[in-house]
Amino acid sequence: MTDVYDVIVFEEYESNGEKKSKGYTVGVAFENKAKTGLNITVPDGISLSGRFSILKRTDKPEAP
Repeated sequence: MTDVYDVIVFEEYESNGEKKSKGYTVGVAFENKAKTGLNITVPDGISLSGRFSILKRTDKPEAP
């Protein structure tokens, strides 16, 4: 099975005088057929600029 990665953009903000950051998942990435790189899919209407991360997707616990 091919590994799946989330494309995440981080936004910095301040809360109670403390600098924090919040991540937003804006797309998905996966290995190309040749296994030499990643294909990245970002939905229409999402514009990327600046810094973003590609992190290996992990199983998230289901909400109760």
